[in-house]
Amino acid sequence: MEPLLSSAAVNGVRAGLQASQPELSAILRDGRLVAAEVLRSPGDGTVLLAVGRHQVPAQTNIYLSPGDSFLFRVHVEGAEIVLQTVGAESGEQPSLLAALRGVISEDRPIGELLQSVAVRVRAALAPGAEALDGLRTLLQGLEQSVFRPGGGEGELARALLFSGLRYEAALFAAMQSGRFVGELRRLGSDLKARLLAALRDLPEGSVREAVAQALLGLEAEQLLNAARHRSGEPGVWSFPVLDGSSWTTARLILPAGDSDGRREGSETDEGARLVLGVSFQNTGPVRAEVVLAPHRLSVRFLVANADVADRLWRDFPQLSERLALGDRQVHLFAKIGTPEQVAVPAERMDVGFLEDHRLMDVSG
Repeated sequence: MEPLLSSAAVNGVRAGLQASQPELSAILRDGRLVAAEVLRSPGDGTVLLAVGRHQVPAQTNIYLSPGDSFLFRVHVEGAEIVLQTVGAESGEQPSLLAALRGVISEDRPIGELLQSVAVRVRAALAPGAEALDGLRTLLQGLEQSVFRPGGGEGELARALLFSGLRYEAALFAAMQSGRFVGELRRLGSDLKARLLAALRDLPEGSVREAVAQALLGLEAEQLLNAARHRSGEPGVWSFPVLDGSSWTTARLILPAGDSDGRREGSETDEGARLVLGVSFQNTGPVRAEVVLAPHRLSVRFLVANADVADRLWRDFPQLSERLALGDRQVHLFAKIGTPEQVAVPAERMDVGFLEDHRLMDVSG
């Protein structure tokens, strides 16, 4: 490991950690592995680092550029806190882990990220504003990517198919199929394709910045799914959903092909099982656990709001009638849980691959 920084070399920083930022003092303990980003580097041997939500002044003997991100290990040497860069762990660092470290800080709900883009685009298209070329096309593409509740199976399938999470896999399949040109045209409707095109064409500014953040968030989702796949865990498909005048995020855990049937999204002897989670403004978080067999459909709703649970029970007869195709039996059930129990997935960073390969540690 190469010595990089000493944050206690500036007396005021060390005093600040002890007095006004006890949580940061707990984070910067000897032996901790912590991620940091350079916020400011005036070139005089000092830098301002972002560690979690904290800002830490430090001294360095090498030049660092604002925006640089790195991992360091904390070493307490007497009165000093010395930060050292972390190299590969006993051999070459897994490429997946390195990629995750580059984007994981941008892991935010895709609905929130896309709405931020849409808000800035609409502001640029407002009367009197100097509109940029391609903004209307971008906004139209974003609105087509948002699933509207009640839109039917076709629209839901489209939201999943063009969510951006399988864009590279779809490109590879298109190359293998021998119909690359036609498939490439079809993939122009993919969310990631739309964002990449906008990033290429937009000039510097707030809209382009929001598009770049949305792309990083989407790639964080892709890499987390790759990590889940490495650990034999079910993938999580995130897609934006219309929520009144705003956009929220739905997450679907798909079948993983487990033989034991104990994981979320697994194939069991009783049928295919999947889990869908979404949080609306008027309902709060809702979790639907679905088991579909040839002649039976069972759905267990878990909600955090008692009024929502009562409403579901009242609507079950009508919902059962809509879901009872042919001779299919429908069983519906609603239960109240804590927000943590309702969330899908329960812990976004609870991935087996990351338990074996430490990403970062910024907990107190």
